[in-house]
Amino acid sequence: MIPVPSAPFFRPVATGLLLLVLGSGAACAAPLPGVLTLTPAQRQAMGIESQLLQGGGDGYSPGMPARVTIPTGRLRVVAAPVAGLVERIAVAPGETVKRGQVLGRLASPQLLEMQRDYQVASSQSGLAAQALQRDETLYREGIIAAARIEATRAAARQARITAGQRAAVLRLSGLEPVADGAPAVSAAVISPIAGVVLEQNVAVGQRVDMAAPLFRIGQLASLWLEIQVPATFASQWREGAAVRISGSRATGRLIAVGQQLGEGQTLTLRAQITEGTEHLRPGQAVEARIDLGDMRDEPAAPLWKVPAAALVRLADAGEPHVFVESERGMVPVPVSIRGQTGDGVLVSGTLPARPQVVIRGVAALKAAWLARTASGK
Repeated sequence: MIPVPSAPFFRPVATGLLLLVLGSGAACAAPLPGVLTLTPAQRQAMGIESQLLQGGGDGYSPGMPARVTIPTGRLRVVAAPVAGLVERIAVAPGETVKRGQVLGRLASPQLLEMQRDYQVASSQSGLAAQALQRDETLYREGIIAAARIEATRAAARQARITAGQRAAVLRLSGLEPVADGAPAVSAAVISPIAGVVLEQNVAVGQRVDMAAPLFRIGQLASLWLEIQVPATFASQWREGAAVRISGSRATGRLIAVGQQLGEGQTLTLRAQITEGTEHLRPGQAVEARIDLGDMRDEPAAPLWKVPAAALVRLADAGEPHVFVESERGMVPVPVSIRGQTGDGVLVSGTLPARPQVVIRGVAALKAAWLARTASGK
């Protein structure tokens, strides 16, 4: 009988399973040096599953978790210019709008007060201007003193400033100041930029306070990508590195490398996506791949993302290995752990260009490998 290694090398598996895997003669093909060959029946009994790894071999990093965001300069929150009642909404989420387009209207008693205040201030400014014109004439004729003309000038200047302030308040409310005529009873909510309506926070008939957020509008021609990378890479990425998004034609480049680590000991990289943005949506979770040639300290070997269950140590305190599957059989390949991202582990090592790595049945495969090693075959 072939000797079976004992702890601490591996946790013992069923004796029948090891006999099936390591049996001689009809059960197992002739072993090749450095390769563990298994029959289909043995693979099924051990529950072996393998997975083709993505990334590494094409010069780009494995996929790392990222989220699509809108650049801060291309995002606007449209607030209520006055307190009032929403009487009309003219757009819906997802709709493209132009700069200056009316998004909705608010009926507001406050608006009437603001127009009254402007009209009063405008009238007072006109009267002050007439008084100044009259006193300027009297001063030139020597009829009034210099102190009198200075006081008149100050009063006119103050009245003009007050009228200008009242007019500015009206413009912020979406109305053009009108000194005469019937006052408007509702204010238009205007889009400050051309873009896409991302959110609508109110409904018709709802009462809102002044400055309450009504709509959120973004320009989607250029998007940001916030990429989470392991802390071990904190100093290795540089601005300008090319970025791809897995499963998409969207591409871009890194524009910022964060300086502070997050709760999960990850660093945030920011990339600007300029090509293929039509395939992305703000808030979308994606996987980003970064050009490894653009790292400050290029790794000695390509990076690969493997499930944590694929890693195995063949000896106590030994280096981690992954079992690579080929036409000849299973081969353990040593790897170096470079970090953790999402649900996987980033490793580097001399793996084939398109490695097929065992991700299930690894413990049984380890037992079989150690048993064969101990037998000297």
